[in-house]
Amino acid sequence: MSTYPKIVPVILAGGSGTRLWPTSTPDLPKQFIPLKAGGTTFGNSLARVQNTAIFTKPIIICAEQNLLIVERLTRGQDTQIICEPLGRNTAPACCIGGFAAQELAGASALMLIMPADHHIPDVKLFEESVQDAVFAAQSGKIVTFGIRPEFGCTEYGYIERGDEIANSVYQVKSFTEKPRIRTAQSYFKSGKYFWNAGIFLVRADVLLSEMKHHQSDILIYTQQAWENSRLDGYRRFLPPEIFEKLPKISFDYAVMEHTSLAAVLSARFKWQDLGGWDALMEFKSDFSGT
Repeated sequence: MSTYPKIVPVILAGGSGTRLWPTSTPDLPKQFIPLKAGGTTFGNSLARVQNTAIFTKPIIICAEQNLLIVERLTRGQDTQIICEPLGRNTAPACCIGGFAAQELAGASALMLIMPADHHIPDVKLFEESVQDAVFAAQSGKIVTFGIRPEFGCTEYGYIERGDEIANSVYQVKSFTEKPRIRTAQSYFKSGKYFWNAGIFLVRADVLLSEMKHHQSDILIYTQQAWENSRLDGYRRFLPPEIFEKLPKISFDYAVMEHTSLAAVLSARFKWQDLGGWDALMEFKSDFSGT
């Protein structure tokens, strides 16, 4: 790893969590809900990128209305917090993260983009998986992290792998969004599919170039928002009058399903997305009585 520059973590913490109302609300989305074991998934996400031999300080992208929560949970840590005035899903957030990563670590900065609402219990295996993806990402691939399925789950998206292009890294053949149960079971049995974790390792210049190629309006408006943002110490505020022009679209839909640069890593770690009721209720504390 010493031959590579440090990786810039970009934590996507802007989700409103309204799908899990009333447990998760825009004022207290699921990534900030206290867990039975203590802490929050947001705090755990921060903890996964504390190894300064691998990572730079993290960039956190959050909703402006949740800034006080984020500041409280990051007190005493060296971070950059970018406040979105409006939720526009992950494609615009990834672009903003790309501009921030370039400012922090140069045009070809390696970015680790990760949602703030995932449960990954083993930090060491997470770090090893990130390192597994570095060579392909440095070579210009957009590496998405795939999780080996434990059963035929209909709550997750799936990635079909193609030929191996590096150690544990494969070409992407196809994406499937939350299949029906029989399809999910066939994917599981085939051994050719991964759960889509929504975690990416990519060079900032590659990400922005692919966004320009596939969704040029997103690149144009996010660049305008970045250039007209207001910096206040470690906090950056994006202008709502520009941000409202952006479409609501995920990075998968905007870029990954169209790019020729998509690759998938067979990740080493266990993983769970707390976006569904069953998963959330398994981990959340009873602090709210709900």
